[in-house]
Amino acid sequence: MKGLKVCRGSFWWMNAGIVLGFTLSFVFRASMSGTLLQPVRVEQTGLEDSGGEVHSHEEPSGMDDLVADVNLKPDITTAKDPKTVRILCWIMTHPKNRESRLVHVKATWSRRCDKVLYFSSEADKDFPIIKVDVPSEARSHLTLKSRQAWKYIFDNHYDDAEWFYRCDDDSYAIMDNMRYFLSVYDPNKPYYFGHMFKTLGGYSSGGSGYVISKESLKRFGEEGFNSSKCRKDGAASDQAIGACLKILGVSIGDSRDKEGRSRFHCFTPETHILGMYPAWYLNYDNYGAQK
Repeated sequence: MKGLKVCRGSFWWMNAGIVLGFTLSFVFRASMSGTLLQPVRVEQTGLEDSGGEVHSHEEPSGMDDLVADVNLKPDITTAKDPKTVRILCWIMTHPKNRESRLVHVKATWSRRCDKVLYFSSEADKDFPIIKVDVPSEARSHLTLKSRQAWKYIFDNHYDDAEWFYRCDDDSYAIMDNMRYFLSVYDPNKPYYFGHMFKTLGGYSSGGSGYVISKESLKRFGEEGFNSSKCRKDGAASDQAIGACLKILGVSIGDSRDKEGRSRFHCFTPETHILGMYPAWYLNYDNYGAQK
């Protein structure tokens, strides 16, 4: 009887543990469903390694915070089947990142894009990288690198998609979610989506990637590339491209879901889950830097 009593006790604790485990798993999955099932930056690195966006940790001086127009609304009356929404993805990369990053981007999420292009300062005979004409991979030429890539896409792939997503080689996007999100917007209107920073007139973070409509690409290709009002080179290409698009009448749409959570994230999942943001990001972020 004593042995039976111990067995019953062990059985009770085992069942309690199983119930508790399933409960905690359900709660955790529910809390994460609005965060991890979104386009997300999976690694934050230096520009020399990624060839992508790195933001200063210092608040820019001499500039007032101007919130961009986020009043663009979806139109459910003209919504398309998400499966028919075509998205061209282009990835900013660095010559030395082929084996460490690009092969994995090519093998995973980018396969869900309708077309994928890779841009770097050097061509690669064994990988479909498009060479852009920049003096070097230095941060000071990041704006020129982005401008050259956008112009190439406008000249050669304008009719291959309705939406054009730009990101770095350490980004990860869930394309089915992006199609669903974009399906209620008209690509023939000047839309521009990403994680919005409110500084410097408002722009979408390059770290999380941003997506523009066909009309926005047309305006940049026809007017912005040669406009004297748009910066030609320099660091912080996301801010430079954002400022140029704004000059061309392209406004930042609200990329948040119904609960106010951003669909684009600038840091690793751990940073967003724990909310351990750097001070500069708390000042830049237009959405309140939620966990």
